[in-house]
Amino acid sequence: AGAAQPATFWARRYVREVAINSTVWGLAPWFMLPPGNTALTALFVLIVLGLCTAGMASVAPLRRAIWAYCCPMVIGLATALLWHGTAFDMTAAGCALAYLVVTLRFAGQQHRLLTTSLTARFENEALAEQLAQQVSLTQQSSDEKTRFLATASHDLRQPVHAIALFGAVLWRGGRSRGALAGLGVGMVVWLVMLAAPQLAPGFGLNIPAMLGL
Repeated sequence: AGAAQPATFWARRYVREVAINSTVWGLAPWFMLPPGNTALTALFVLIVLGLCTAGMASVAPLRRAIWAYCCPMVIGLATALLWHGTAFDMTAAGCALAYLVVTLRFAGQQHRLLTTSLTARFENEALAEQLAQQVSLTQQSSDEKTRFLATASHDLRQPVHAIALFGAVLWRGGRSRGALAGLGVGMVVWLVMLAAPQLAPGFGLNIPAMLGL
């Protein structure tokens, strides 16, 4: 609400200023057009309609500004021409009113197109932000998995090497098959005790930590 209030205030102020500017141009024909001067009347009609066309792009984003900008100046011009009452003036007034209807329809289409474009842009930005968050979470999960596998591999590799060397020493020393079988069982038990803290941290004793590995 705090952010919307200033936007609403400036929108009302902009519409009010546009309406005042357009009203001044709409009153100008009442004081500046001499009756019966066809050339000056045609020139003034072209100037007013040209101003209406030139300013349409700047007021199209706000629907109220479209009406506030177009209607006062064109209606003021048309009523002044009708007041003069000549055939040329009445024809010019009819053309000005027809131009006003066409311009309002065109400006309304521009307003809808601009609103749709801005809405689609904001929606795309929101989707892109959500996608970036999902990618970040996926990357974080992948990094955690990589660190876990690296830690588990390091903790398991050292005891396996030590047991392999110890087995080689026993084999070369001519120990019996019973001793080698007991060594094999010991290797399995040792590996299980090493793997338990990595696969299930709450399971059993942390044997590598107790032995300083």
